[in-house]
Amino acid sequence: MKSKFTQWALKMLIISAVLLFVSDAYAQRISPNRWFIKADAGMSIFFGDVKRYDYMPDFQSPSEVQPAFSAGFGKELSNIFSIRTQFLFGKLSGHKKSAHIHFTSEIMGGSLLADVNLINLFTGSDVGDSPFSIGASMGIGYMKWNSKLYNIKSSTEDVLLVESSDGAISIPLSLNMEYALNNHWSLYLEGGLHIVFSDEVDAKAGGIAYDMINYDAIGVCYKFNSKKKSKKSRITYALDASIYEPLPRDKVVSEEKTEYLSESNDTGEVVENMTGEDTSDQADEVIAADEAEINHQLEKEAMEKEKWAEKEETPWEGVVFTVQVAASKTPLSMDDFKKKFSIKEDLIEKYDGDWYRYSSGSYTKIWKARELRNSFRSVNNIKDAFIVVYRDEEHITLVEAMDYATSVQKSKEPVDPDEDQAFEKVHEMVTLKNTIPQEGVVLGVQIISIKKDAYPLGIYKFEYGFVQEIIVDYDIPWYKIVLIGFDTYEEAVALQDKARKDGFIDAFIVGYKDGKRISIRQLKEELAK
Repeated sequence: MKSKFTQWALKMLIISAVLLFVSDAYAQRISPNRWFIKADAGMSIFFGDVKRYDYMPDFQSPSEVQPAFSAGFGKELSNIFSIRTQFLFGKLSGHKKSAHIHFTSEIMGGSLLADVNLINLFTGSDVGDSPFSIGASMGIGYMKWNSKLYNIKSSTEDVLLVESSDGAISIPLSLNMEYALNNHWSLYLEGGLHIVFSDEVDAKAGGIAYDMINYDAIGVCYKFNSKKKSKKSRITYALDASIYEPLPRDKVVSEEKTEYLSESNDTGEVVENMTGEDTSDQADEVIAADEAEINHQLEKEAMEKEKWAEKEETPWEGVVFTVQVAASKTPLSMDDFKKKFSIKEDLIEKYDGDWYRYSSGSYTKIWKARELRNSFRSVNNIKDAFIVVYRDEEHITLVEAMDYATSVQKSKEPVDPDEDQAFEKVHEMVTLKNTIPQEGVVLGVQIISIKKDAYPLGIYKFEYGFVQEIIVDYDIPWYKIVLIGFDTYEEAVALQDKARKDGFIDAFIVGYKDGKRISIRQLKEELAK
């Protein structure tokens, strides 16, 4: 029997490995996609003809509760589905005292199962990093047994009646609860039922058509770091809807809580809370911003600048790109953060007097930062990693980087003196100061926030076609550029959409009353009066 089982186990192992590696082609494109191994031990209970009670085990000697254990390996396909193997070994026992018979058995089985994370399935795939999960499994396998049926004698030893050594297809079903101890190790409880397509597991034919084996266990699981494969032979410039930083909407990771520098409601309007003001009256309409709308044409233009540049040249003179992974009001332990997300790259801490920002990498070309950002998101599961642009150590947006690259290029080209004078006149630097009207209700669209006190405001009219009046909302250290002069709320929304299409991806509706920022809900109430 051992020789046959060894051959069968080897076949099951080969088939399982082939199925898992085939699934890897799909799993490499999504996160999580880690391999894992599991091992557990517990007890087996038989349900069939030779059993004293229908539902409860009998603990009298010989006990119907016997030891068993299992091991296996698998692959995550997503945060909802995974596939795994299970190899089960153990003993069975049962007795029917009314018929004066009992049986003992040694079982060995292998299965291929599909696992479903029920919490993620029914609550959505982005439910956070909860360490607790509930899962269900179903699969197909093969169960082997070596069973002996005895006649119970009161005065002499038991008499062997039948010996059965055979195997049959089985259907394993199970439920499990898992708790993650860290990024690799977890503990789990699993209760399973193996339905065997035979009634001879207890060496007694007839009666119940299908014998069943219940297996309840506690075990440990180890998940390996993902090693995503990639082809390096050629650089492609596919558009990515999250390549650029939505300044200043940084996701903040804090030891005490997670928050946003700015938030947006269900209509896409953003309400900033950077000054610590009470926004409790906005709680019913404010939700966390997930992803700003991206101008794909602007992305394409940025990629084209690099695609046609010489090998050692960059169109972004003085500009560097890095990947931000966290920002906090209080310092974070970089070692703990790297350990939590299994980050191998070095992290850089920057403090602007208000926020501690943590990033990795320093590149002169966007595509290099893009690869690192994608690696953080898919391999390290840092969903909010994004590319940050700096020029001379100053935090800028993509729009500013594009304008700067264009102006640098123009400065290198011979131009007509009259055209050069016109360009300088249009883009004359303007000293910024707070110009919010101190009386009345103001409806506006904020298109950008900057930290410098001088800016060529004429660029918005002559380069982007914004004819609205421009005011400045100064809130240390930010100068917020706001367009006003709308007759209706709908006109402001239309301008917001145009601004986003023109590359101002963080454009949003704002309102003021008597010189102070008010919520969108209060703004609508004031406009309705």
